[in-house]
Amino acid sequence: MHDRSLALPDLDAPSAPASAATRAAEPPYYRTDGGYRGVAPYFFDLEGFAWAALLRQNWQAIRHEYEDNVRRGRDHVVAVFNPAGPKISGWRSVNFQTYLWRYHRARRAFPVTVALLDAIPGLTSAFINVLEPGASIPAHQGDSQAIMRCHLGLDVPEGDCGVRVGPETRRCANGTLLAFCDAHEHASWNATGAPRVVLLVDVMRPEYLTQRAPICANVLSATVVIWLEKHLRRQRPLPPHARTFLRRAIAWAFRLGLPIQRRGH
Repeated sequence: MHDRSLALPDLDAPSAPASAATRAAEPPYYRTDGGYRGVAPYFFDLEGFAWAALLRQNWQAIRHEYEDNVRRGRDHVVAVFNPAGPKISGWRSVNFQTYLWRYHRARRAFPVTVALLDAIPGLTSAFINVLEPGASIPAHQGDSQAIMRCHLGLDVPEGDCGVRVGPETRRCANGTLLAFCDAHEHASWNATGAPRVVLLVDVMRPEYLTQRAPICANVLSATVVIWLEKHLRRQRPLPPHARTFLRRAIAWAFRLGLPIQRRGH
């Protein structure tokens, strides 16, 4: 058994470089806006973010807790939800939080991991992500350029296992932390003979931090719009103005409901 007590530093401030916090921000992008054409970098440099160092220092504790729960049959691993289409074979996750929406049963089973996650300023989403041998996630555009999507290697096999964002490719490895812009077209793959396990966290970029609640509500509502379009069997998306209106209307429901949902047990 590993030690479940962690000494967590004070991370109340984002600890980002000053230039990042003061940079002029693009308007937030959402899936319902169509393809992202903004200027966000493909990959982010996490130097100066205290929470990034905290995750790197504790990757083995997170891995041990995950492996312990797998052995006990209480890992809460489920297929990844894909609002735009069918489930992707070999892609599964342990869900802790999706744009502030919490999964309380899984959180209770992972107290060490959750303590680390709750110490991250600006956290929006967190999962333990499993990609089975030979599986791949096709190229797609994600939720918003307002977040940094990070992969922390927990159990990454040697070989061809990586992430491509736009024209740039990075390799995964145990204890390393990759951070990229989810809005750009990106893909992941595991061309090895063993599962790839990473901790995935989404953290607000400093220039969007004060907008975390409305951005998360709009990301969730955009996901609902995409899901509705798919299940209404529309051949084409709704017109742009209709998508935006529907996203904004549903976002208000999430704005009201998220604080209540997060307190659930």
